[in-house]
Amino acid sequence: MPRIVLDPAVLPLQYPKASTAKVQKVRIVAQVSEHKPPFLFLVRVPNLPELHTQVVLDGAPAEPEPVPINIENLHVQGDCLRKGTIVSVWGTYDGDSVTAWECKPANGQELLDGGSEILAEASNLVDL
Repeated sequence: MPRIVLDPAVLPLQYPKASTAKVQKVRIVAQVSEHKPPFLFLVRVPNLPELHTQVVLDGAPAEPEPVPINIENLHVQGDCLRKGTIVSVWGTYDGDSVTAWECKPANGQELLDGGSEILAEASNLVDL
């Protein structure tokens, strides 16, 4: 079962051994930053807790770059393409990029009233 990824910028940290020979299934819950066909660019949802520690040695921390998700050959709802929409993306990560096989808008209500903490805890679960 794939882990739930709440911050697409940390995919390389969560899947350090991912490669084209060893692709990883992922589920990403994130916010749409931009849409430039055939890519959807995702960032961490601002109200979700940070799940990793960032060490900055030289000044202010850099803003994470939006992560491109390849949605070519995928029929997606128009809501998924709007900036600011929270989406749930299922796909494969090859250490370099994510190729989606499903992209649906997420219900923002799920992130209220403790829902974001539940998602954060679920994202930390590991395989037994």
